[in-house]
Amino acid sequence: MNCYVSEAGMTGRMKGEGMYFQKKQSDDLSAIRELKGRGKPVYIYGRGATAKRVERRLAENGIDICGCFVDDEFFERGVNYEWDVPLFSFSDVMGLPEADVVIGFYQTEAAHTKIMRGEIPNRGKVYFIHSEILFDYDYYLKNREGFEQTYDWLADDLSRKTMRGYMDGRMNGVMRPLYDCYVPDQYFIPEVRLASHEVYIDCGMYDGDTVVEFMGRCPNYARIVGFEPDEENVEKFRSRNLPLERIEVHCAGAWSEEGVLRFSAEGTTASRISESGNVSLSVKSIDSLELNQVVTFIKMDIEGSELEALKGAQETIRRDMPKLAICVYHKKEDMITIPQYIRSLESEGSAYSFYLRHHSLNEHETVLYGIPCTS
Repeated sequence: MNCYVSEAGMTGRMKGEGMYFQKKQSDDLSAIRELKGRGKPVYIYGRGATAKRVERRLAENGIDICGCFVDDEFFERGVNYEWDVPLFSFSDVMGLPEADVVIGFYQTEAAHTKIMRGEIPNRGKVYFIHSEILFDYDYYLKNREGFEQTYDWLADDLSRKTMRGYMDGRMNGVMRPLYDCYVPDQYFIPEVRLASHEVYIDCGMYDGDTVVEFMGRCPNYARIVGFEPDEENVEKFRSRNLPLERIEVHCAGAWSEEGVLRFSAEGTTASRISESGNVSLSVKSIDSLELNQVVTFIKMDIEGSELEALKGAQETIRRDMPKLAICVYHKKEDMITIPQYIRSLESEGSAYSFYLRHHSLNEHETVLYGIPCTS
């Protein structure tokens, strides 16, 4: 494959389609301001990873919640609930004299319909606030050169359309253009061509869902290495009873070096390294594995630790030039710093073509693919 770096840029050089943005008032920021000003009791509809992200975002903006709630049937059946906020049933909250509700899971339209059918508490309102932190126009202006550079590096029209949608969503809270870029087959887009005897490293293995898909797509793989710091998730993986002859699992986080860090163990895809985490965990680097094999494919979805993990894989990437699938939606700087760092590892005659794809109908799962090529 030949390496392609677009001559198009965010400044209008590609068929008149630029990345100029006007300063707009984010729908999210307006909702947060209104919710805070109303001063009503606030409850989150949902109790999973997205609800927890929403709660953190509200707290960062000075809004404390009174609790979260789930549908009556889940409440009565009992749910796996590990969160230090009170849990209520749907009927409990709908019966309150007054309350505002923030939807905390992905099926927002269905949730809104159900709440309105259940008659929202007196004088209450329903809000949807994106769980990821948006950046403002000033951040865009300050970092415009970096965003333009990433845009210039993207290899096809869909990548550039996806980045424009990502920017509009993150800066203005308008998510539809990003959702319109949705494509299936996360981590396994057509540009990721799997061959026999792949050596695959999965950073953020969760319960092995992507490992299982990889095995189905590449049954003659040579080796699979998984990083997953959450012991509960590792146990879920082991309960799959997969053949382990060519699989090794490290109950550790992928990082730039070996050590011990604080970790927020959620038992979900949102488990992450955090200074305020509830447990300590071991971390190690990909370069420290000493695999004695050519690594051909690295995937990372590790809740904001991707750049540090790439730093810990720098020798492997320089030596082997593996295919890369790196999530770039956890931190606002990811869209700049991650492609810049990958570019810094290239050598003369070996480089990456970058493809950007979005794999969900929410703000999560935006992935930067690095496909090795020769110039």
